[in-house]
Amino acid sequence: MNKEPYIFISYSSKDAAFADVIINLLNQMHVAYWKAPEMIPAGSSYAKEIVSALRNCSFMLLILSANSQQSQWVEKEIDSAVNYNRRIIPLLIDDTPVNDVFRFYLNNVQMIYYKQDPKAALDEVRDYIRHLSKAAAPIDKKARFLRSGRTPAANTATNTAAKPKPVPVRTARPKPAIAKPAEKSAPKAVQPQSRPKKQMRTVDFSSMNRRPVTCQYCGGELNDVGGGIYRCLECALENYDDFTAIRRYLDQNGPVPVTVISRELDIPRQIVNNFRDLNHM
Repeated sequence: MNKEPYIFISYSSKDAAFADVIINLLNQMHVAYWKAPEMIPAGSSYAKEIVSALRNCSFMLLILSANSQQSQWVEKEIDSAVNYNRRIIPLLIDDTPVNDVFRFYLNNVQMIYYKQDPKAALDEVRDYIRHLSKAAAPIDKKARFLRSGRTPAANTATNTAAKPKPVPVRTARPKPAIAKPAEKSAPKAVQPQSRPKKQMRTVDFSSMNRRPVTCQYCGGELNDVGGGIYRCLECALENYDDFTAIRRYLDQNGPVPVTVISRELDIPRQIVNNFRDLNHM
């Protein structure tokens, strides 16, 4: 089994032509992948090799279609990925509604829709792969701090400890001169230390629609691209204001009670109620 980070491609054999499109994309990005059946050694067990590949992969790229939803192998692969706590990127390539079994596995997973806009969908897949590949790679904390222009606390402490302390030289103490007592000056006013402000979302008080300040994935700076969507300048992933997040959740899951939306999206119930009132939900 390949030890470098790789992506497990789950698909139906009837969608092999589209799987080749994804493989070309990964080859262009120089990203390793695992795909059956060509990566299963001759004479080896399909079940054994697939389970091993899922256990050691970074995350799964699921080519979702009418064919894959009828495939028992694809369903078993998703079940194993969930069991091994592997991230799943579902790419829906046709207009087939997601059945109850797959919806159960893919609950709260953001879907990428290919047929509506193929180029935008592949760009989104590319962005996800870059982001998740960075998350799977070991983090060089020193390089990360150098890129941000800051100095790691650990390095500062090490450098401070490495400097030799000056050896004090003892000299004869001079006799204190007798001086007149100085007049007592008024105590200086102690300036209160300012506490660092917490980074919070800005709020549109007319609708209680919070807008993100920093990227929820990497903490990077956001660029407002319009329509309640904010793209991160560092990882290129999209963040949404509360109303846009609620709208996308309803598009994917259909009518859902307010309490469920509030719990699943971690959005205050008052904001969900405002969205409902404004949109006659």
